[in-house]
Amino acid sequence: MPPFVVVIKFSQMSLSLSIMSMVACTAVVADSPGAPTDSVYAQSASISKGDDFLQEDQIARAIESYRVAAKENPNSATAHQRLGHALSLSGNLQAALEEERRALDIDQNNGDAHCNLGWIFGLQQKFRAAVEEEKLAIAIDSKNSSAYSILGLSLASLGDYDLAISAFDKAIDLDPSDINSFMNLAAALGRKKDYAGAISMYKRAIDLNHSNPNAYLGLGAALGKIGDLQGQVKAYQQAVAMAPNNPANHGRLGFALSQVGDWKAALREGSVANGLRVKRSSTEFFKVFLTTWAAIFVVFGALFAVLFSGSRFKAQPGESLIKSFFLTFYKDKPGRFVLTTRRIVFVPEAFSTWFGSTRVSIELDQIAEVESHSTISGGRLSVLSSNGSVHQFSMPNLVLEPLTKQLKTLATAPNSLAQLSSHQAEAVTESHESEVTPAETTMRFDPTAEEIDDKNAVIITIVAHDPDFVESAADTLDKPVEPIATLKDDGENSSTETKFS
Repeated sequence: MPPFVVVIKFSQMSLSLSIMSMVACTAVVADSPGAPTDSVYAQSASISKGDDFLQEDQIARAIESYRVAAKENPNSATAHQRLGHALSLSGNLQAALEEERRALDIDQNNGDAHCNLGWIFGLQQKFRAAVEEEKLAIAIDSKNSSAYSILGLSLASLGDYDLAISAFDKAIDLDPSDINSFMNLAAALGRKKDYAGAISMYKRAIDLNHSNPNAYLGLGAALGKIGDLQGQVKAYQQAVAMAPNNPANHGRLGFALSQVGDWKAALREGSVANGLRVKRSSTEFFKVFLTTWAAIFVVFGALFAVLFSGSRFKAQPGESLIKSFFLTFYKDKPGRFVLTTRRIVFVPEAFSTWFGSTRVSIELDQIAEVESHSTISGGRLSVLSSNGSVHQFSMPNLVLEPLTKQLKTLATAPNSLAQLSSHQAEAVTESHESEVTPAETTMRFDPTAEEIDDKNAVIITIVAHDPDFVESAADTLDKPVEPIATLKDDGENSSTETKFS
């Protein structure tokens, strides 16, 4: 009938009270003479079956059996008390309280019901109420060892260690085989800095159960407080051997090993502890991680769809759409950057349009210069018109880079006529008939030219260190090509200048 257990965290010089077992107040006693009589068959069959399941830690099946007993005989205080006890072990404290109170309504002298009420109040950290219930249980049955053990734990939780020690001593006198009473007493002694007494009690607990890792943990902590570091290591090693999958055990052993200077073994135990923690939490972590990111993608996907649903573009007659780029901003308003065979167009998204943002359309032959700048945080494209006006567009680098590349591809293509509209191509052809020889089938240009006769032809000079472009341009010129300027790249900022004439 093990009750609460008190565990000392000696490294912090404080008492940490925790529950090592939830089996308490399980003695089978008959109702008092003044209580209503149980059905003999129901008590012997359903209740006994529930007791057997409880001994085998089959709590769900025990609850089922006790429910049957309570249903067969609603006036059985024992059936309700046992059902409340089993419910408290399953964590259903509210239902457990109700069943224990039903048992007391039937029989006010049911000591087991008072004992288990005190247990439940202790789980709820209502320690003063727990003390009162255990006193009532002891008044009914002065030999109830579980009541003394729970009383001691409740008193220790309230800081009254002297009375707690007396209660634990009494519990041990009544039941010398209760390992948890020894461990509770050891913890209380340790809180009073009686480490020698604590060590003695932990050793007695180990004598009762050699496979209890918590007894070894308590012993190791107490040994460490008196300076027996080697003994502390051995105790923690025993705890690890008893519970090898507990990361806390490996962590404490690693700390103890570091105290004796065995850093290699300490690091190994620390790694094992961290690995076990990751293994335990990884499944739940990834569930939360995936769920969170899925929600983020859905939200941003919906937001993106709504924002750019209004940024629609329809090419004009004689104009062909080359490419469009989302996530472009003009005057801090999001929209779409559209490149056609005749012009560039900024189309604002729906919300920006509602707030007064308008389209920006610039004919290619009206563009004097284009300059792009990129930084770690994003990029900017500046367009200078022939009338002196400047338009600046900001965008992520993931958009700026392909946009700049597309502009360069359009401008530097040897046969630019293929990318112009049909009526523009005819005009350019007519203007060149008297100048181009029959053998000359491609447009040639000088990247350093300052004057262009044909204003309908879009010629771009890229001021950048582009080996592929320089090499291809050099093949079409009678003299070597030298870039007008060199691309400046300090690792964070870079710029590319494009000149239109």
